[in-house]
Amino acid sequence: MEKIIPSSDKKELLAQLYVFRGMLGEVYCAADNYEQSKLIFEEQKSVVENLSNKFNELPETIVNTIAKHKQCHNDAKLRITMIVGLSLACGLIFLTTIKYLIPLLDGGPQLLLIYPILFAVPAALFFGIKWIKNYRRGSPSLRVEKKAKKEYEYYIQNNRDDNNVKLLKKYPDEIATAKKAANEKYKPMIINQRKYCEKKEVLKNMFAEFLIERDWGMIDTLLYMVSSGRADTMKEALNTGDLAIRHEQMIGEIKRTQLLLANLTNTTIQCTRALCMGMNQLNDSINRVGNKIDSLSECVRQAGNSINKTIEVSSIEMTERIGRINYQLEK
Repeated sequence: MEKIIPSSDKKELLAQLYVFRGMLGEVYCAADNYEQSKLIFEEQKSVVENLSNKFNELPETIVNTIAKHKQCHNDAKLRITMIVGLSLACGLIFLTTIKYLIPLLDGGPQLLLIYPILFAVPAALFFGIKWIKNYRRGSPSLRVEKKAKKEYEYYIQNNRDDNNVKLLKKYPDEIATAKKAANEKYKPMIINQRKYCEKKEVLKNMFAEFLIERDWGMIDTLLYMVSSGRADTMKEALNTGDLAIRHEQMIGEIKRTQLLLANLTNTTIQCTRALCMGMNQLNDSINRVGNKIDSLSECVRQAGNSINKTIEVSSIEMTERIGRINYQLEK
C-alpha cells in the first residue's frame, strides 16, 4: 500500500486532504454502524439474561405460591376451630352463670354483678369472631414451606399436568429462542467491528506520514486553511490550525472565566448586602442598649437624689429631736 506524503503543491495537497476526509468519513460511518449493531446485540443479550434470571427464580416463586395457598387453607381451618372454641367457651360461661350463679346468689345485692357478665359474653363472642375472621398469618410456617417443596418436587418428578410445570417447560424454549436471536445479532456486530478496524488501519497506514491520528479531528480546519489560502503547506496548515484551535479554546476559557467572575460578583454583592443588613441590625441593637443605659442612668440619678433628700430630711428631723431632748433635759 502506497503511503501518502504531504505534497508541496497547494492543489495536490488540497486533493490529498479531500481524499483523507472521504476515507475518514468512511471510518466514522463504519464506527457508527458498529456502535449501533453493538447496542442491538446488548439489548438482545439483556433479554436473554432477564429470561434466565426469571427461570432461575421460578422454582422459588412456585414454592412460595404453593406455600401461601396451603397457608391460607390452614388459616381457614384454624379460624373455624377458633370460632367453634370461642362459641363453646362463651356458651359454657353463659349457661354456668344462669344455671348456677344466679340461684346461688338468690336475689342478693351481689346479683347485680351477674349482669355485666351476661352482657360481656355476647360482646366477647361478637368481637372475637370479627377478629378471627380478619386473622391472617404474615408468612407461611416452616412446616408449610417443607410441604410445598415436596409437592413441587413431586410435580416435577412425575411430570404432572400443572400450570407451574408448563411454565417451567416454556422458559427453556424462550431462552433458546432469545439466545438464537442474540447470536444472529452478534454476527453483524463482529462484521461491523472488523470493517471498522480494517478501514481505520488502512487510513492510519496510508496517511501515517501525512497526518497523525491525534490530529484527525482537525481535518475540516486544515481544509479551510488550505482552500482559503491561509496556508500553502501541511506544516503551515497545522500550525495555523493549532493557533485557531488554541484561540477558540482561549475564547472559551475567557467566557467561562467571565461567567465565574459574574457569579463571584453576584455572590459578593449578596454577601455585602447581608453584611450591611447585619451591621444595621447591630447598630440598632447598640442604640437600643445605649438608650436603656441612659434610662438606667437617669433612674440611678433620680434614686440618688431621692436618697439625698431623704437623708437631708432625716438629718433635720434628727437634729430637731436631739434639740428637743436637750431642751427637756435642761429643764
